[in-house]
Amino acid sequence: MRSQGPPLATRGVPLKFVRSAIVVATAALVPFVPTAAQAAAYGHTDATGDLHSVASDSQGKVTDTTSTAEPTATLGDVTSVRAVNRARYVKVVMHFVDLHPAGIFQVHEVMIATRSKARVAMVAAYPGRWGGKAMLRTLSGKKVACSVSHNISYAKKKVVIKVPQSCLGHAKVVKVGAATLIADGSKIFYDDAYTAGGEFTDPFVLSPRIHR
Repeated sequence: MRSQGPPLATRGVPLKFVRSAIVVATAALVPFVPTAAQAAAYGHTDATGDLHSVASDSQGKVTDTTSTAEPTATLGDVTSVRAVNRARYVKVVMHFVDLHPAGIFQVHEVMIATRSKARVAMVAAYPGRWGGKAMLRTLSGKKVACSVSHNISYAKKKVVIKVPQSCLGHAKVVKVGAATLIADGSKIFYDDAYTAGGEFTDPFVLSPRIHR
């Protein structure tokens, strides 16, 4: 049984959104003015039954980015996401139809865009470490030295990811995206919390501006 973690998180295999997000980095950072502003928190209810999958090998590496709808799958299907922008941290809470330890690995991603930068917090869970391992990266995949805290509650079907404001330039305004990927068998199932469906190579769909 594997215990060293998923290739996605440890060997530079591109993640769903990280690999495509760099292409649209400007789009993620610039449009702060036109969109509606929210208070210190923003909640969103995601459609259920909107999981999609792509083909992968036995190690969880994508072999074909062609997307297939998986309307009967429930593991990793996001039901809601709530983002909070505080003086000391940005916290994102995701709830699921079903969440339990299974598959080759599970990756929960949160993208936080400020006026000047974007960071992707990731929590990778896998056999031997189902409690998850957190890290922070740039859009190009470079690791950022930052202590990201997290909690995975399989009983409550909930994931919490908290990124210190010191890692975000003490941003007063942020936009947030969130997604989950689960490698199981010969497929990687994925769900973007802010949209229904979408292609595997699509960038994050972001929330409105969240002020603090």
